[in-house]
Amino acid sequence: MGYSVASCVTDVSCEDAIKSLVAFTVGTYGRLDIIDNNAARTAVGADLLVTDMDAGLWDQTFAVNTRGTMLMCKHAIPEMIKGGGGSIINISSGTATGGTFFTTAYAASKSAVETLTRYIATQYGPQKIRCNAVSPGPILTSSLERGLPHDLREIYRRHTLLGEFGKPSDIGEVVAFLASDRAAYVTGQVIQVDGGSASHLSSSVELAEMMASGNVPTA
Repeated sequence: MGYSVASCVTDVSCEDAIKSLVAFTVGTYGRLDIIDNNAARTAVGADLLVTDMDAGLWDQTFAVNTRGTMLMCKHAIPEMIKGGGGSIINISSGTATGGTFFTTAYAASKSAVETLTRYIATQYGPQKIRCNAVSPGPILTSSLERGLPHDLREIYRRHTLLGEFGKPSDIGEVVAFLASDRAAYVTGQVIQVDGGSASHLSSSVELAEMMASGNVPTA
């Protein structure tokens, strides 16, 4: 069986554009069952420390990452309810789980997306709307492969329990599962797909390296 794909250019920070996108989708397919809120804004090299934060950059980041996700859900949920329910998947980020020295605005916006996910799951669960978030860890996309310095890439790799970067398809598989009826009883969850990056104490990497060299801690 073949598949029909339609595209529509949209500014997710603009409510009128979101309304048009939802109308386009319903007009094309007759219903709306699944949303994957994956659009995001990053400002590599500019989104750094709080004391250096440009307020405009902060606002633009939240306008796309958080406001855009909210607006898409706001206008899509009524159409989903008409169809008897649906599945919303919001893309978060591993940066939302702990602090570091850059991506401050991006991480804060993604943390807000995780909270929004739980609120939507709570408010619209009775109408059979499921809402979950996927939190990717170090995923080796083509842009990351081009732009991430080797030293920084090695830090990220060492702090995964599997010792390697994930692939974009690792995220896609989880999104496809959450969108499907196989995840019919899963809602309100933030699912980390990060090779175990966020699941261990910060000292675990160094301890593992000590033990591998034969220097086993005794206390």
